[in-house]
Amino acid sequence: MSATTALATTVASGINKSDLPTADFEAPWMDFFTTIGGFIIATIVVVLVVVMIIGVGIWVAGKLGAGGRAQESGIGAFVWGLVASVLIGTATTLVVYFSDVGPDWMTFDEEISQQQQST
Repeated sequence: MSATTALATTVASGINKSDLPTADFEAPWMDFFTTIGGFIIATIVVVLVVVMIIGVGIWVAGKLGAGGRAQESGIGAFVWGLVASVLIGTATTLVVYFSDVGPDWMTFDEEISQQQQST
């Protein structure tokens, strides 16, 4: 074990979870920004779905018309749309996971999940 690792382990072992700062999402403007953020994310997802549908349409038209460039463009639009959709979905889930923001059914806290199952 290196000296840096030993020092970091010693420092980390002396920190209690209650010593760490917590985020307070009870500010009066938080509902507004949460709503705006939800609108933006939903709009992006709808646009990405439309892009993917158009990409598949271009790809199919390129296949039927033997257009190699159209096939490449169509499949490229679909794949990039799919990658962007996965990133948006993952980012949203990670924010909920690490900040405990979001609806109760979307929480990852074991204690809350157990309470919900018992009711």
